[in-house]
Amino acid sequence: MHRWKYEGKFSFTYYVKNGGSWVPSNNTLNEYFVDGRLLFTRWIDNGVEYRETWEIMSIDDQTMIWGAIRKDDNGQRYPASFALTKVE
Repeated sequence: MHRWKYEGKFSFTYYVKNGGSWVPSNNTLNEYFVDGRLLFTRWIDNGVEYRETWEIMSIDDQTMIWGAIRKDDNGQRYPASFALTKVE
């Protein structure tokens, strides 16, 4: 399970589950931008910078679906997707 809060100034907060509550992670940087259907993110976790690119497959008032091709630990490609639901 994942939870993000996207801000209007190209920043986001990533939340982690702590017991029964969602709390902001210790990640820093947390930047994003969107170009057409592509969502680009980058963040720093424990001093290591990470970057991801996702295609926004669909979006409506309550649901957003992301898709991408990823590599597993053996270098094999596989399709990955998230179906995200809006929460208040």
